[in-house]
Amino acid sequence: MLFKIKHSTFAFPIIYWTLTTVLYVFIRFAGDLTDDGQPIITSSLLIQVSITGVVIGLILSLFNRISINASKTKLTFTKTILFNTLGYFAFFCLIIFVSSLYGNTTEFAIAFFFSTESLVAIAFMAINSVVFHFILQVNRLIGPGVLLEYITGKYFKPVEEERIFMFLDLKSSTSIAEKLGHSLYSKLIQDCFSLVAEPASKFQSRIYQYVGDEIVVTWKFSKSSCKENCVHFFFAFQNLLHERKEYFIEQYNVVPEFKAGLHYGKVMA
Repeated sequence: MLFKIKHSTFAFPIIYWTLTTVLYVFIRFAGDLTDDGQPIITSSLLIQVSITGVVIGLILSLFNRISINASKTKLTFTKTILFNTLGYFAFFCLIIFVSSLYGNTTEFAIAFFFSTESLVAIAFMAINSVVFHFILQVNRLIGPGVLLEYITGKYFKPVEEERIFMFLDLKSSTSIAEKLGHSLYSKLIQDCFSLVAEPASKFQSRIYQYVGDEIVVTWKFSKSSCKENCVHFFFAFQNLLHERKEYFIEQYNVVPEFKAGLHYGKVMA
């Protein structure tokens, strides 16, 4: 299970940034020739660029794991994308400056950093960072793969699927709402819901909808691990609530607990 979580966490960044670096090479050097008339883009260059993209993907995957998380810092969707993009922007600036400094003087590195070629490369990677983090945040909010399926039109026509649904309900919600009042109760629900994205992403689930104080999560019944994911998801969510116990007591004088029901069968998607 841990291997699968780590695999899904690192696979997308590695693939994305490998393709991005290869694309930049084609955009930048397509049709260009060396001094002896040979094409600049060769198989060896593409291999080197691909390796560079894999390394960048690994490093940025680690950055994602230690960067500020929207579900824990209360950053909005847009602010989360901008924050992480700024981190990536600083990383790319550092990489370009350090690589140009190797074997050269500081003056040369500074001049190259502010050259048109360098600034275009940084701008290209920054734009791709925005796209990358937009996809990440959408996946965190509604589940991995949903955005791609929407773009490709998979569900434009009804499709019969076998799915598992989990219905998460806040325990004693009526008494808690009466105790806190509408405004504070709504903030409590929002704080609880903001914690769902992390375990949902880890355990390959999709957040189908939020209904009042209920969260409906679903898994496609196509993998042998999906039943295990259901159980692990629930307890991972419970652990996150427990980790923020002091926060909930301080803010609401309540420690929220959720109960869950599982249903399985064929549905029309």
